[in-house]
Amino acid sequence: MFRPSIERSRRSDRGFTLVELLVVIAIIAMLIAILLPALARAREAAYRTACGSNLSAIGRGAILYANTNRDFFPTAKHDATATPGAGTPDPASCSVVGFNREFRDTETTLNPTPSTPKQNNGSNLRGWFKLLQGGSKSYAKNKQFTCMSGQKSQNHSANGPEVVNPNDESREFFDFRGNYVDGGIQNNNGKELCDLSYSFQVTLQYTKGGTVVGQTLTTSSNPVMAMAADRNPYSNEVEVTGGYGIVKFNRANLVDGYGKPVTLPANLTYTEALRKAAGGRSGYNSRNHDRQGQNVLYVGGGVTFAANPKAGVDGDSIWGTWQDNGGVPLIDTDKTSAGYGMPLDVEPGEGIDYGLTRSLPTWQTDSLLIP
Repeated sequence: MFRPSIERSRRSDRGFTLVELLVVIAIIAMLIAILLPALARAREAAYRTACGSNLSAIGRGAILYANTNRDFFPTAKHDATATPGAGTPDPASCSVVGFNREFRDTETTLNPTPSTPKQNNGSNLRGWFKLLQGGSKSYAKNKQFTCMSGQKSQNHSANGPEVVNPNDESREFFDFRGNYVDGGIQNNNGKELCDLSYSFQVTLQYTKGGTVVGQTLTTSSNPVMAMAADRNPYSNEVEVTGGYGIVKFNRANLVDGYGKPVTLPANLTYTEALRKAAGGRSGYNSRNHDRQGQNVLYVGGGVTFAANPKAGVDGDSIWGTWQDNGGVPLIDTDKTSAGYGMPLDVEPGEGIDYGLTRSLPTWQTDSLLIP
């Protein structure tokens, strides 16, 4: 008479069948496949927001700096009469990073008195490093110079640049680490400068063919001119020598899995190719955010996430200059083009020419963010 209860007990003690387990595993796998991309997108959205906050803080600091420096944004002291090839490193280059970083802008020896007032250090970033100086009264903080996305995807420094010598805190630094490449201190050439995540408007000038080239950047500049942005994708090689780095553009370098600035697609001008970078991964977008676009900081202090590099004044490319047509920009005359009537962009030079790229002083809305 008790047999039914025993049978029910035996049935209740049995485990899941193999088929049931496989069904559960399949459901879990499907849920993971659905949720992981959503989580990745949410994480990247958070990183973009944090990156934008970094640039916004840098912008506020730069404006405060300008207010106490005759309205000029951070600029390394340099000699605008310098000519390319006149020294090592090249005094006309803007892409040297970390050369004599324990020296003030115009020092040749470690003392407070400049011995060569017109010495050019060839570092655009040296000027922007001024925002980090001053201890607790600095205009910006070191961690604000690195992007979380850049840390995860490109091994950018999580702590940001060193402001003082870790072995002697009484010694300040005056530039970023140009040999902090591909995730660590290197003695060999690499691809990715990792001490910071951003590129800045070039504020160094030099003399070319008897004409001063390059721009100054002040609070009177166009408020929608780009001041800084996520790393320029053309900055894809670092030549490390003597403890400092020279950032270059090498067309052959593949830094990540989504291409590089390459030969133009068929039937597209360079300007059109830049504009079409929106809507997906593109070699013309910064590596920081999976090539989907870049956060851009403007002179007026605003920050926006731009889906392609045509993010400057009137759709100006922030990675290079305009095409020179005898001292004036070459204008797009194609009436079917979205940029009809606007200056045409030109790709930066390769190798050492990358650091010599400049706008003309009269091209006052032509952004150029290097390195």
